[in-house]
Amino acid sequence: MRELTEEEMVGKLYAFSLDSNDIINVNSGNAQQPGASYVINFTKFNEMLARRQIESIINTQYGPDATRIYRLLSSRELCEDKEVADIVMLRAKDSRMHLFQMHEERLVQMQEVSKSKDFDPNKTFYLWSVNPILARDATVDRIHHAMHNVNIQLSMLLNKGEQLPVPLLSATCTGEYEAFQASMP
Repeated sequence: MRELTEEEMVGKLYAFSLDSNDIINVNSGNAQQPGASYVINFTKFNEMLARRQIESIINTQYGPDATRIYRLLSSRELCEDKEVADIVMLRAKDSRMHLFQMHEERLVQMQEVSKSKDFDPNKTFYLWSVNPILARDATVDRIHHAMHNVNIQLSMLLNKGEQLPVPLLSATCTGEYEAFQASMP
């Protein structure tokens, strides 16, 4: 990888400063000239990375339709399921299926609103939203659970004296497995 010249670095910082996420801002000086000062908002940067990681996981597990639904709910406070289906251009049945799958994984939140006092399901509608902190926590829990399962499987293989698969063998040779095992509760 080659090093960037000062002009290239200034150009890239300027381009990032034009981004609507307000992650990088020009603090002082002419933004396109050397000597300008930039401020990086690491909180927003981390939030953006977390959101993109969650969207990537949703896209992998549930597909691009569910990712569109998640992005829509991230940009709005509350949406009714019919409104979600209309905006993301899906059939109501498919939209509702994705919403309930993501709700089951705690990636989206649901609020039931009944139009009658008897809570008749036919007279109840659902409002959907995304709480980024809860979605992040659910994703972290899921990753920890997967890591724990891998640790259990690896321990079983080691106890049986079986040959380790090549990727696991290379991880144990570099000390990554020991570091991972030490970090587990």
